[in-house]
Amino acid sequence: MKTLGKYELLEEIGGGGMGKICRARDRVLHREVAIKTIYVGQTDPEIKQRFYREARACATLSHPNIVTVFDLGEQQGVSYIAMELLEGEDLRRFIDRPGTMSLEAKIGFMMEVCDGLGHAHDYGIVHRDIKPGNIFVTKSGRPKILDFGIARITASHLTQPGTALGTPKYMAPEQYLGKESDALSDLFSAALVFFEFLSYAHPFDGPSTAKAGARTTAKWCYPDVPSRIVKEEPLTLRSLNPAMPERLEKILSKALSKDPQARFQTAGELSKELKKVSVDLVRECSRVWNEVMEHRKRILELEAIAGDYLGTSRVQTVLKKANVDLTTAEKIRPDTSATVVADLHFFDLVAQQDEILRMESLLTQVTDDVSKTRRGIEEARALLQQGDVEGATRIARPLSERFPDHSQIISLMRETCFRSAAAALERAMAENNLASALELLNEIQSLAGTNSESIALVESLRSRVGEALAAKDVLCEGVRATLRQIQNAAAGNDASKVETLAFSLDEMIRELERKYSGDKMPVEIRGLVASCRAVRTDADLQVARIKIGEALIQGDLKAVRKSLQTIKDLCAGDSRRSNFLAEVQKQVIESILGTQDIQSISAPTPAEGARTQIPTAETAETPQLQGEAASTEEAPEAPASEEGEAPGGESDTTSQTPPPDISGSAKDSLVDLCVGTVKNLSHIVQTRSRELKKRLHTPKPSG
Repeated sequence: MKTLGKYELLEEIGGGGMGKICRARDRVLHREVAIKTIYVGQTDPEIKQRFYREARACATLSHPNIVTVFDLGEQQGVSYIAMELLEGEDLRRFIDRPGTMSLEAKIGFMMEVCDGLGHAHDYGIVHRDIKPGNIFVTKSGRPKILDFGIARITASHLTQPGTALGTPKYMAPEQYLGKESDALSDLFSAALVFFEFLSYAHPFDGPSTAKAGARTTAKWCYPDVPSRIVKEEPLTLRSLNPAMPERLEKILSKALSKDPQARFQTAGELSKELKKVSVDLVRECSRVWNEVMEHRKRILELEAIAGDYLGTSRVQTVLKKANVDLTTAEKIRPDTSATVVADLHFFDLVAQQDEILRMESLLTQVTDDVSKTRRGIEEARALLQQGDVEGATRIARPLSERFPDHSQIISLMRETCFRSAAAALERAMAENNLASALELLNEIQSLAGTNSESIALVESLRSRVGEALAAKDVLCEGVRATLRQIQNAAAGNDASKVETLAFSLDEMIRELERKYSGDKMPVEIRGLVASCRAVRTDADLQVARIKIGEALIQGDLKAVRKSLQTIKDLCAGDSRRSNFLAEVQKQVIESILGTQDIQSISAPTPAEGARTQIPTAETAETPQLQGEAASTEEAPEAPASEEGEAPGGESDTTSQTPPPDISGSAKDSLVDLCVGTVKNLSHIVQTRSRELKKRLHTPKPSG
């Protein structure tokens, strides 16, 4: 069948055992409607007449909370009602999806249902089948009551096998007892729907749903629910949700009275009581909000008092265990206006209030603990200033157990441990227990940190321990004795003895480093080792200088070159020893050119000793080579005496050692070597060297 009267059937959108609901189009008025069909046989004319009579009665109703009936008709044994087409869902599905409407909105929704029922009752029409499935929720959230007049027919004659249009879970006690149902029965059924709408549980639907916060989507009931409705008292609203307003609980308890006369006598009366709850809710929301803001202010003050202690592991563990989120107070906007407060969800505000109160209580405990801890830190530091390390430690240790990861506690414990170790080191020094003193010194060094006073104390203790160890250590005495012997051998130009003593010194240095490995070496012994290394280098320089003198006497150019390279390598990168290199090179040049006594290199005379002895890192002085060269250039060359006297009238036959017997090319090579390895010498020195070579190769005029 594609048409019913003037309506073109477009699609089926619902149905039941006695008919179906279709979306249709009014071909005359060009609007979409909903068509509900009822199958009525010719053998039951009385039911057909009742259907028509009640349908016409419903058509007289015009209310925003009652579905509007447009038309009634029959075609080919099918009776149909044309009504407004609604978009949304029935209340059953809405309840099965909890949490989609605030308490304030729900109370307004229930008031509109009461208004719709009251309008029908005023026209003498009793619905008789109020249930979630017969209340439609439009997309705008407005309720629409469906199926007026059908329930009576369904209950008496129109139920077919497998079809149940009536729902026992929502019938009043008098309906179960076979008494006449009236408007008060509708209000009882509405109260059952309201109870489930608010708590998501049926007030007579067994103990399994009778607990706080229970939600049920069951579409069946216990077999004894009808008897419970008749004989037992319903659950109270606040037993399932303590946050529900007490006044609302009393209203539903009255509406669910077994005695019809004890209930609200009209839907308007029930609606007025719900209106009072709505007004109370707005007032309660404002009160709760003000309390939330007061507690929020206190929480922020407590957080400021706790400070960085809130980030410690102890506090974080407590907050996590209590399931408290500290950001809740910060997220609350203090500038929310009264209008916005009225629109806030009541349960959200109550939950927020509970969270804020729990947070404040917890933070109060935390700040008390933090305040005690801060006082303990101050007392411990005062005791440390007074020198009472033991007393400070007794206070600091429990604080460290409570807040082991707080920076102030860590600093305090480091300081107390530092002072305690320093006192123990003093006792060890007094008892001459140097082994324990050395271990304690290493511990103190790790605890000093960056505190200037602690660092100064560490330096003082380190110096004292080092002095004590050096004074007691036999090996250190041996090192000092060897150093003196090396200096004496070097002064006597005994290269062999210097080398032997230097080898022994190396062994002693290695033994010291093994004995005081790593950070265990005191400063004094570390300085002694550094001095040994410096003297060892100076000894090698002295040996090389002595060997140069011996090689020049023997005319061994290869040995001279090797020793010069050794000196150069030892002086590389050491500005303090660069003067020594320059001095030796100058002496070599002058010796091979006959202007310097070869013996002065290997065995300096007292007059030349200050100039030719090996300079150390501490005693080397910069030779005035540039001044000397300049004076050489400026001074006129004294004429040689015919009697072979030296300039100045004195004989030079014994004061000068003749130059070594080295060929001219060898001399040139050696001079080039000396000049080339000391590029930092002044231009004057290089000019002088070139003049000396020129004079060497110029034939002397015959007598």
